[in-house]
Amino acid sequence: MFKNLNRKQNLISLPQEEKQRRLLFILAIMILAILVILFFYFRSSPSKTSIISETNSLSDNKEQILAESIIDKIDFDNDFLKNSFFQSLKAYGKWPLKIDQKGRANPFLPY
Repeated sequence: MFKNLNRKQNLISLPQEEKQRRLLFILAIMILAILVILFFYFRSSPSKTSIISETNSLSDNKEQILAESIIDKIDFDNDFLKNSFFQSLKAYGKWPLKIDQKGRANPFLPY
């Protein structure tokens, strides 16, 4: 009798164990997919830290040449400065703006 009862409990708990196995399998696949994506992402593009370490190792002259070559590659189209709409814009106020001090030095002091 107890064997039969124990067997019924195992049959009842079987779907729960199967569900846990499926979820564990799906979790393992997701982790593997994330690791593969990260591997190929960091392998294909140079990291910022490697670029920074390379520029830090260059001498000042080489850094200046590198910066100038990067600036030369930038294509900045400044034709919008000649546009009549841009020319019609007006500046309101004076720069730099003065910002008044607000609040008290110690807000926890009683009034």
